[in-house]
Amino acid sequence: MFLRQTPVGSVKDPASGELVEKHVFVVFYAGERARTKVLKICEAFAANRYPFPEDATRQRQMHGEVGARLRELETTISAGLHHRGSVLQNIAFNLDQWATQVRREKAVYHTLNKLSMDTSRKVLVAEAWCPLAAKPRVHEALRQAAQASSTQVSTVLQPLLTADQPP
Repeated sequence: MFLRQTPVGSVKDPASGELVEKHVFVVFYAGERARTKVLKICEAFAANRYPFPEDATRQRQMHGEVGARLRELETTISAGLHHRGSVLQNIAFNLDQWATQVRREKAVYHTLNKLSMDTSRKVLVAEAWCPLAAKPRVHEALRQAAQASSTQVSTVLQPLLTADQPP
């Protein structure tokens, strides 16, 4: 009888889901009596047994099938790694642009959160300081923004008289 064994390491047991220390071993034996003893020992230790044909041509065929499956798995893993690399490169290439877009959208939402809603006319109302000299430019900017957004509601710039000092 000839025995070779080596530890595999921790493997997740499919039945219980726990990590279990596993060993792999190969036993070469001759005779039916040795076969019976090996099978009893495997059953006692709950070892998984895998069939191995006695015919040499079937052994070569099985070896070829296992080799083909391994090559297929290696190809699949390689393709997956290549795809992951290209996706990550694409993300890295666009990351600055996306970050800029996110900052702009956050700034817009931050500004919109400062506005109040006039529910009777379904419009947003904002109050802001602006110098009297800049009033025509602000009015023109609001008009251009309304025109660019194709809104049906025109913008209104209405001065509020106050005794407060401007910022």
